Amino acid sequence: MSKNLAFCSLAIIVFLITIVRSVSSGGCLDANLFAAWQADESVPVAAIDPRHWYRASLGWIVAPGECAAREVAVEMEAALTAFERHFGQPAPRGAVVDVAHSRHALALKEAGAAWVLPWRFEQAAESDAPRAQAIREQVRSQLAAAGRAPEPEQVEVLVQQALVQLGEPDAPSSPPALAPKAIRHEIAHLLFMQAVWPSSGKRPEQYGGDAPDWLDEAAAVVAESEEMTRNRRALFRELAASGGTIPLAEYLEMTHPVYADRQFRAMIDEARAARADGEPVVISASLADDRVERARAFYAQTRGFVDYLFERTGDRRVLGDIAVELRDEASGFADWLQRHGAVRGLPDGIEALEQDFLEHARES
Repeated sequence: MSKNLAFCSLAIIVFLITIVRSVSSGGCLDANLFAAWQADESVPVAAIDPRHWYRASLGWIVAPGECAAREVAVEMEAALTAFERHFGQPAPRGAVVDVAHSRHALALKEAGAAWVLPWRFEQAAESDAPRAQAIREQVRSQLAAAGRAPEPEQVEVLVQQALVQLGEPDAPSSPPALAPKAIRHEIAHLLFMQAVWPSSGKRPEQYGGDAPDWLDEAAAVVAESEEMTRNRRALFRELAASGGTIPLAEYLEMTHPVYADRQFRAMIDEARAARADGEPVVISASLADDRVERARAFYAQTRGFVDYLFERTGDRRVLGDIAVELRDEASGFADWLQRHGAVRGLPDGIEALEQDFLEHARES
């Protein structure tokens, strides 16, 4: 059985079905990280209505209203904090922009945004709607906006994929209003690509930047919310207990499971080549059930491996050190481990690392 998936893309393909929390009648999130644009100030891109511009600590927000902008500002700050904590350098400023204005992505970059993330600002029909139903409405809206007639089977597949990406395949039936927690994951990807390991586009199976896919994903996973982190860890413990983890020798070299599909990569390449001036595109592709499960395991193991590295080394910036050396030396993780493992509190070989990693997983 195959699954049809649709994704939006700017600089890279964004996997998560992105959702911004419904704003209840109780009012906006109270945040000091946000500032409305002054009416007498010129905006960086004049083609976008000044009423939609807002400032945040990590750059600009182009949103339909103040409540949505405040919430995104909080998520931007969380991504900034995680990036600077783990990579030890200033986070590049960018823009989160309503997908309705994403055609201006190039102009935003010319105005000074190092990165641009298009974001669909949607509200669920009811603030207390079940999570799956809120995502279902989001998917229908995304497909309709792309000029596609939402087919019931395709919608349900996309709802399940969104829950997988959020780390919540078994979402509760009546959760609180949805939070825009996925956005910090996506921003963290862009920060890593801009400031640490950019993309040359040389690898045909490229997921994000030129970094190994596990490291690219680790940079985003460490920025996730507490809820998403708990879910990742819970799944990783299940995998470790059942012997379902991916062998490290494979995990550290593998292509992101979704990108490992040749047909899917070909469609991505075609979509990237066809887009104009960085505009988002929507594509449809097939993904087998086993590929979905593989992706879930990949995300969960990334969380588990990051936790292991942090605990064994006692260093929250170890990911940054690994990334810089692998980038500058054009070497692999096995080489880094041989050079630095012993002094970092790690084994100096992949086989011994595997044994220690699994022991750590059982202990935790």
